[in-house]
Amino acid sequence: MLLDVDRGELLASNAIGAAIWQLIEEGSTRDEIARRLAVEYDVSLERAERDVDAFVAALTTRRLVSGDPQ
Repeated sequence: MLLDVDRGELLASNAIGAAIWQLIEEGSTRDEIARRLAVEYDVSLERAERDVDAFVAALTTRRLVSGDPQ
């Protein structure tokens, strides 16, 4: 769960979303995050990239992050 204090909203996520958030917090790039997810969750790199992009887009829309983790 992520809390947007300014808006008083909660954003729920699954385990993959939580992993993405933690890796963003650690300063990992989009590519690093996707590669790690692909290995840890045994999914294709393309699927992991789509998941990272979708999650980051949701965070950006809600102004919980700014920019892309490039």
